Amino acid sequence: MKKLLLILGISVMMILALTSIFFAEDVKFEPAQIEQEMATFKLPTVVGGEFDLASFKGKKNVMLIFPRGYAGKDYWCSLCGYQWAEWVEFEKANKIQEKFDLEIAVILPYNLETVKKWVESLPTQLETVEKWRHPAEDAQQGMKDWADYLNKNLPQKILYTKENLPMPFPVLVDGERTLSNKLGLFQTKWTGREAEQNIPTTIILNKDGKVVFKFMAQTTLDRPSPEYVLKIMKTFL
Repeated sequence: MKKLLLILGISVMMILALTSIFFAEDVKFEPAQIEQEMATFKLPTVVGGEFDLASFKGKKNVMLIFPRGYAGKDYWCSLCGYQWAEWVEFEKANKIQEKFDLEIAVILPYNLETVKKWVESLPTQLETVEKWRHPAEDAQQGMKDWADYLNKNLPQKILYTKENLPMPFPVLVDGERTLSNKLGLFQTKWTGREAEQNIPTTIILNKDGKVVFKFMAQTTLDRPSPEYVLKIMKTFL
């Protein structure tokens, strides 16, 4: 009996020790819940200045886009770059920020230097997607199937240069991952890929600061199109 109690006591001590390690950083989980106000936050932008969510309450609707960022060791999720470019082109064509009194922001869970690298890599990400669309004739069938998927579901050809890179939306630096962790988005392993990454997510808030739309991807291909999100805006904003 004494031996059993000793083993139980050691086990409890180990659990308490591990708990103190894993929860040393006290990050309160505050999910963005439909029809509830989202907790406010302030984050720096990649070009300087600050994005203060509270400053838009009563004045503007807000859409927050969380790209995946890294999809593996030292390489970006190129589909996230394409998603960003889709929104850039959609804004050019439809002026949704003006029509819906809307502020759009993109948030990445990295320090300033890394977020700058992400921005600088956007033209390369778009080039990668464009190359995927046009595999060589002797390419494996899997690459051809991938090309068919892209041409069907992401049909736009979007290419920018570093010298001609439009930036209509602020890119926010969540270097401490306070916001990403608070929302439960930051992961070190997702869909089988190990990397410091966010679950791709889109959140729309009305002028009262309440969540009217939230989409968290189940795979890296799982993203709402701008056309679909426009329907949401017409309904709820």
